Amino acid sequence: QAGLPPDAAIGWATVKAAAARGVWEVGAAMLNDLESAGVPLTPHHFECVLRACDRKARWQEALALLGRMQAASLRPTSAALECALRACSKADQQEMVEAVWEVLRAEVANPSAPLRPPMRTYDT
Repeated sequence: QAGLPPDAAIGWATVKAAAARGVWEVGAAMLNDLESAGVPLTPHHFECVLRACDRKARWQEALALLGRMQAASLRPTSAALECALRACSKADQQEMVEAVWEVLRAEVANPSAPLRPPMRTYDT
C-alpha cells in the first residue's frame, strides 16, 4: 500500500504473499508483528490471511481471525466472510458455515451501512 512506512509496506507484502501461497501461519505471524510494531491493521490485512485459511481449510483459524477483527472493532469485508465460509465448508463444519452465513446476512442487511455481498454468494 502506497504511503506506508517501509516496515509496514514489507509486512503488507508478506501478508499478501502468504495469502497467495496459502501459508496462513506466516500471514498470522506477520499480523502479530505488524500489530506489535504499532501498524494499524485494516480489514484487508485480515482478509489476506483469511484467504490463506480458505486455501488450507483452516476453519478454526479463520473463525479466530474474525473474532480478532471484531475485538479490534474492524468490520469484515464480504470477501473475508466468504473466505471463512469456504474454510468451514471445506472442513465440513456445517454449524460454523451457518453461523458465518448469518453474520454475512446481518452485515448485508445492516440498514446504516449494508455490506455488499460477494458476487459468488447467493441467498438460498
